[in-house]
Amino acid sequence: MTSFTNKPGRAWQVSTGILLVVCIGLLIALIVVASEDKTTTKLVTVTSDGQEVAECGESNPNGNSIDLREPSSPGPFHDLTEEEMKKLRTFLQNDPRIRANTFEEIATLNTKSSYAYMVDLWVPPKSEVLDFLDSGGPQPARQARVMMFRGDKSPPVVEEWICGPLPDVTNCDLMNFTNRRNPVEFESRTILVVGNYDYVIDFIFHQNGVIETRLMSTGYIQGNVFRAVERQYGFRLEETLTANLHHHMFHLKVDLDVSGTSNRYETLNVEPMATKICWVR
Repeated sequence: MTSFTNKPGRAWQVSTGILLVVCIGLLIALIVVASEDKTTTKLVTVTSDGQEVAECGESNPNGNSIDLREPSSPGPFHDLTEEEMKKLRTFLQNDPRIRANTFEEIATLNTKSSYAYMVDLWVPPKSEVLDFLDSGGPQPARQARVMMFRGDKSPPVVEEWICGPLPDVTNCDLMNFTNRRNPVEFESRTILVVGNYDYVIDFIFHQNGVIETRLMSTGYIQGNVFRAVERQYGFRLEETLTANLHHHMFHLKVDLDVSGTSNRYETLNVEPMATKICWVR
């Protein structure tokens, strides 16, 4: 008698058995983990006076705590301390160039006031920090960057100052770099190509609300052959080339409806002028 073996069916049975064993093992591991002690430690913060204050229901299994006490000698990258910020605020209020408003004047602040919008640490140059950390050099002086809203100036601007050394501030310098302006206005630029001209149009949004429009023309000059009798009508650029006098006129309309929907406008009428051409007899 010949017997036949169903090999694919037997392989399927073996695979099923292996998967069943794996599933049972995972189930046992899950039960063991779930039955372990899940005791957690409340997360607390330590204030500057040494008191422990529990966070709002936060907990972690490692028992870590956050120490908020400020260092007596902050390093190059420590945030500004409470003492540094208080002394800096006093200096800003008394500096005649800045005249920052006091806390008592906060209720009366308006767009014509001078007040500090933001204060943060001004990181020293990398070379000085590396010299201090790696070579035992002197610690770089700590400085603060102050962003001031100067509504008391005309026009109003936003200024950035570098003040130091902390905590006993003695001077504030207006932040100036060769590759940026201070204050900085928002500017949008577009370029139009018309014929041989490239018109560069800048829309400058000043911080006092003024919108300035600036147009510049560049590109290739479209000139004529130079003739002495036409000298009064243009400029001689080369021996045989003259650039004719002409006008570029632009019409820009801005309708913001800031104070109602009524509009004002003016017109400019251009009329031809009769003149005798020198080469026509």
